[in-house]
Amino acid sequence: MMKCVVYKAPAFIGKQLEFSTQNLEALTIKDFKTRDFLQIFELVLKEGEKQYFNSPTGDNSGHLAKQSFFFLDGLKAWHDTDGYTCWLSFKDLTVTLLFHGKIALDFKKSETFDEFSRMSNRLLK
Repeated sequence: MMKCVVYKAPAFIGKQLEFSTQNLEALTIKDFKTRDFLQIFELVLKEGEKQYFNSPTGDNSGHLAKQSFFFLDGLKAWHDTDGYTCWLSFKDLTVTLLFHGKIALDFKKSETFDEFSRMSNRLLK
């Protein structure tokens, strides 16, 4: 999985993400702001289908906790228990929305990022 640079909100707009990986051109995030990702996240939570899954508690106890995920048009949204970290995913792409407006993008294929961008722009209209 490719890791992109984590940006703070004002510096995020129009920044170019460069990779030295073969067969992958530099990608540009156009016209996305932190609030856009938060609006998409909120839309998936409000209008998406809620499903529950058991997931490890993270304390190495072997216990499982019921985790809720929301699904809308191929997008999946979820958050940690305190709500400080939120995730949006689409195919092999994951957007991590961190505290203080930081964002991290992870994805394997540039086509997925392009498709996610088109879908996000459509949802924001």
